[in-house]
Amino acid sequence: MVGMAVVWANVHPGALVAPPVALAFLVGTRLPGGSGAPHRGSAPPPWIAVAGLPLALAAALLANPSGAAIFAVPGAIGGSLADLSGVNPEWLPLWHPAVAHDSLYLFAAVAALAALVAVTIRRRGLSSVDPATGLAAAAVAVLATTSIRHQALFYVAAALFAGECLAGLAASAAGDPAGRSARRRRLEAFGAVLCLLATAWVLLPPSRGPLAPRQGRFTPGLGLEPNRFPVHLADVVAREWAGVGNLYDNVAWGGYLLWRLYPPRQVFLDGRNEVDPDILRQLADARTSSRKWEALLDRYQVDGAVVRYEGRLLQVVEPGPDGTPVTTQRTPNALFFPRDRFALVAWDDAGMLLVRRTPERADRLAREEYRHLDPEDVRWTLTRAAADPSFRQAALAEAERRLREEPTSERARALAAALSEP
Repeated sequence: MVGMAVVWANVHPGALVAPPVALAFLVGTRLPGGSGAPHRGSAPPPWIAVAGLPLALAAALLANPSGAAIFAVPGAIGGSLADLSGVNPEWLPLWHPAVAHDSLYLFAAVAALAALVAVTIRRRGLSSVDPATGLAAAAVAVLATTSIRHQALFYVAAALFAGECLAGLAASAAGDPAGRSARRRRLEAFGAVLCLLATAWVLLPPSRGPLAPRQGRFTPGLGLEPNRFPVHLADVVAREWAGVGNLYDNVAWGGYLLWRLYPPRQVFLDGRNEVDPDILRQLADARTSSRKWEALLDRYQVDGAVVRYEGRLLQVVEPGPDGTPVTTQRTPNALFFPRDRFALVAWDDAGMLLVRRTPERADRLAREEYRHLDPEDVRWTLTRAAADPSFRQAALAEAERRLREEPTSERARALAAALSEP
């Protein structure tokens, strides 16, 4: 176990949970019902082991390149994110309004586990509940309240504790010949209904409401879920635009793009962004003006961008037809990667690939660039198409071109249909 802690500490700072969870479990073995049949051993471990093993695990965590700095990671990350204008829901506590909806599943799971424990105690007595596994599950439940990223640990511990309670109830039913048949049938039917409901939710979850999954519906199949990651766009970079250098990207795609495209190119952000809060501050400051944004892209030698669609609209002042300023609304990527500096060369239902305009790419961009339609800023595309018939025809031709390349593209089909209407 100590060796596993050493490996864990060198893989992820989540190893910090090992000592407190081990301590909770070992203390539970010393409580009434925590050892002997039916749980474990004939006698509880000595107190020296209860205190010594968690201390040994804590010492094992020091065997990493940063040493004792691993114990400061949670506080350092929380402090580094405190002064940022953006919100990272991963590190918000359950009572924060921004993540309250996403915590409903945890509240439901805790309530279901508590109900199961209450039924087990009522049927078999307090000593039938394993305090060791129970305290470990409780310790992880407390940890889960501190941020969404810790909730998965609770489900693992809760499954072990719930399994022990269910096994105890089954044994109780088997030892009661008079009520065995009816009670067992009810338990089996209840379990089967729960499993069927859970399966139905996974395959066909509602699109809205408290039971709607945050990441959208799940798609049965093999490999990566379609449009979850920029598989097609990464293929285009690797095969057709191999000369493109460093890429700007959305944080959710950073790990995948690193896996696919590094080396030689680097990506701007990945899931480890919290360990370098300075880059997050630079990013927040750069988005306050176009001049700062261009300076940021130049500083990191950003040569292209693989970005997800963002539907929100931002106000911007642009020159009108007669040169006077006009206030309009554009989507974020239309502002961050304007067409006079970046060219749209590929897009699908997941996102877009834009490359920086350079003299060396001029001839190729003249052949391959999507010059007119903006698959993210559909509102802008359709508004301009309604006012300019020649623009509408050019944009429609680009939508139809994309549809020929990928007949299954829902975004291309919708754009083509909208642009086909007068």
